[in-house]
Parts: sequence; structure tokens; C-alpha cells
Amino acid sequence: LPYAIITLASVFTVYVLARLWFEVPFRGSHIVFILACLIFLTGYLALGLVISVVLRQQLTAMQAAMIVGLLPTNLLSGFIFPIENMPQGFQWLTSIFPVRWFMLIAREEFLKGSSFIQLAVPILAMGVASIILTGLAVIKFKGNLD
Repeated sequence: LPYAIITLASVFTVYVLARLWFEVPFRGSHIVFILACLIFLTGYLALGLVISVVLRQQLTAMQAAMIVGLLPTNLLSGFIFPIENMPQGFQWLTSIFPVRWFMLIAREEFLKGSSFIQLAVPILAMGVASIILTGLAVIKFKGNLD
């Protein structure tokens, strides 16, 4: 819960900076954006839990989290390099990372004002990834308790 609160505070801070400091328009639905943030947050917190349960040592878990969480976020999300310009294999690989879908949703909501229906595929993809990661975290955590 503390990590979720910190992350939501970060999202709010970035949102306020984007709107007020950089004057980025927000044309979409705040409800859809918050829902997408919560789904994305659930998936990445579950990924962190899976990493910490599988890797017992804190330093190793932190390094793995940086590699798994930071590299795909920067390189395979479409934030730095357009996904359309990547080789076909990398385009497919990007689809398994929830951050790719969140970047798409954020762009659509800020710049175009897309509706929930128009964003159903990326929201569903992010939701499925979050459910799988949460289920895996629960299974691994229960396995460690036994």
C-alpha cells in the first residue's frame, strides 16, 4: 500500500506539472486515465512482488527490478523509440509489457481525448497482464509460505 500511494502521488505530480508547467492539454476522461493508472500500478507492483519473492536477496531483487522494470520502460514502451519503427520481433515483444499500453493510453487521453471504448484494447491488454502478474505473485508467495 505505501508503494501504491507513493506511485499515485508521483502520477498526480507529473500530471500537474504537465498541465500547469508545460501546458500540455488534457482532452480525455479523467476517470479513464485514473482507471488506466490503477491497472498499470497493479501490474507493476505485482511484478515487483514476483521479483522479490523469487529472488531472496535484496540487492539481487533490486537489480532485477531495475533491469526488468526500467529497461523495457525506456526502450520498449514507445517513449523514446516509436514502436512502428522497431523490427517486427521487437514490436511483438513490446506488447507483453504493460508500460507499452499505458504509454498509448496516456498519449490518447492527453492529446486526443479518446473514449473508454476506443481504449478498450490497451486497457484490456494491461488488465490481462496485471491479472497474470498478480496471480503469479500470489502463487509464488504462497509457495514460499509452505
